[in-house]
Amino acid sequence: MSTRKKAVGKKTSTSEALPSILASLGLVKKPNFKDLDDECIYRIHRAVRALKYTGYGPAVGFDFDRYYDGPFSSFLSEALRAMDWKNVAAATVVHDDRIAAVREAIEKGDDFLLALAITVGVVDRNRGISREETIGFVGRIRPELSDRAEEAYGFAEARIWPR
Repeated sequence: MSTRKKAVGKKTSTSEALPSILASLGLVKKPNFKDLDDECIYRIHRAVRALKYTGYGPAVGFDFDRYYDGPFSSFLSEALRAMDWKNVAAATVVHDDRIAAVREAIEKGDDFLLALAITVGVVDRNRGISREETIGFVGRIRPELSDRAEEAYGFAEARIWPR
């Protein structure tokens, strides 16, 4: 199964779409970047990485580095710092199955979201890796996620990777 996605959705520049992405995912309740705690910033990175792999057009433009503590995108961090946070409250909330899938992942908790973000990245960077190898890899690099790795892989198959 190929995890390369065609950008599907509204063709808006990635950073311009960020307020709508954040509003649609229900991630940001603070008025500006400096008010966000680290966990919220990590959650944003993990959720946007998962959204990217659904093929949702505006999220596809974010590139993520390999970090075992979770995904990191310097472009996303810069866009978050530069964003006019008043735009998040006024942003259009997009109703889309791909966004709904990531919202569901967020609701499953930070450990699940991290396991999912690592899983989709591992599969994308290691073409042909099996389900078992992926689950094992996630468990080896983040033993505390071992119990969520299989669930995350199944969720990615069902809700994240387009058919």
